[in-house]
Amino acid sequence: MKKYILLVGILCIAVVLFIYRGSVYWLSSGEQRLSAELDATAVTRIQICRMPPSMETPTMVPGESLLDGCTPCRLEITDQWLDKAELDDVFYNTAISKSTRHPDTRLALAFYTKGGQRLATFFFDAWGRAAEYNKVPVRVRGKLFPWAESLAHCR
Repeated sequence: MKKYILLVGILCIAVVLFIYRGSVYWLSSGEQRLSAELDATAVTRIQICRMPPSMETPTMVPGESLLDGCTPCRLEITDQWLDKAELDDVFYNTAISKSTRHPDTRLALAFYTKGGQRLATFFFDAWGRAAEYNKVPVRVRGKLFPWAESLAHCR
C-alpha cells in the first residue's frame, strides 16, 4: 500500500511539472517577471524579425540591423490582431535576470506604444539562451522566446 501511495504521489508531481514546464511560477534569485517591466495593455504593435536558420554571417549581427530591415523574415502584428490576454500571459510567464553575454542576434522583437514609440526591444541568439533587453544583456527564461519564434517562421 505504501508503494502505491508513493507511486501516485510521484506521478502527481510529474504531471504538475509537465503542465507547468513552460511557465515561470517560481523565480530564482535575481530574476523578475517581465510583466513587472512591461504592461501588455500599452502594446499596440509588435515587430518580429528573424534571420533564417540557413543564413550564415561572418560576424555577429547587431540587433538594430535586424529591425532596420536587413532580414527577409519580418512580421508585424498591429493592435487589431494583437491578443492582449495572450501577451499578458507571455509577459507574466517570462523571467529575466542580468547577464554579461551579448547575443549573436538571430531574432529581434520590438514592442511599440500607440504613438509609435518603442516600448521595449529584445534581441535573442538562435536558441534564446543569450538576449538583450533594451540594450542590456539578460538571461530570459519562460514563454517569450518560444512564443516569438513560433510566430516568425521562415526558411
